[in-house]
Amino acid sequence: MTSTLSRSRFVAAAASWLSCAPALAHHPMGGEMPTSLASGLLSGLGHPVIEPVHLLFLMGAAALAGASRMPLRQALTLLGVYVLASAAGTVLDMTAGAGALQLALAASVAALAPWVWTRRAPSAAAAGAAAAAAGLVHGLAFAETVIGAETTPLLAYLAGLALVQCGLLVAGCLAVRLAIERRPAALALGSRVLAAVLLTAGVGFAWAAA
Repeated sequence: MTSTLSRSRFVAAAASWLSCAPALAHHPMGGEMPTSLASGLLSGLGHPVIEPVHLLFLMGAAALAGASRMPLRQALTLLGVYVLASAAGTVLDMTAGAGALQLALAASVAALAPWVWTRRAPSAAAAGAAAAAAGLVHGLAFAETVIGAETTPLLAYLAGLALVQCGLLVAGCLAVRLAIERRPAALALGSRVLAAVLLTAGVGFAWAAA
C-alpha cells in the first residue's frame, strides 16, 4: 500500500512538473534574441539547464556513460560527439516543424530509459550514431533562440552551450563512475529511478507536443 502511494505521488509530481515546463522561458534573456557577447554567452549557458527536456537528456546521457561498462575514453568521446552535433544543429540553416521537433526531443529522452535501466550501452557504432542524432535534434531546438543573431552573440551562444553541456556531461559521468566504486547497490536503484523519470518525462513531453 505504501509503495503504491509513493508511486502515485511520484507520478503526480512528475506530471505537475511537466505541465509547468512549457511555461518556462526558452533561455535566460526572457525570450529576447541575444544581441551582445554577454547576452549570447548567458543564453548559451542557461538554455540547456532551464529547459527540462534538455536537462533530463543530459542527466540520462551522463548517467549512461558513467554506469555502462564502456571504457572511460569511449564514453567521453560519445559525449563529445553529442556536443559537437548539437553545435552543428544550432548553426545549420534548417527549419523544423515545431511539433515534429518537440516529438523528436521527447523521443530522445524516452529512448535513454531502457539503457539507463540496464546500465548497458549499445554497440560503439550504434551509440555514436545515436549521440550524433540526439545532438542534432537538440541543436535544432537550441537554434530557435538565435535565428537572425549577429556573429558575435551567436559564437558566444555556441560557446556557452558547449561549456555547460560539456561540464554537466563530464561531471555527471565521472560522478557516476565514482559512485559505482563506493556504493554499487545504491547506484542500481538510482539508475532505475532515473530510467522511470526519463520514460515518464519523455511520454509527457510527447503528449504535450501532440
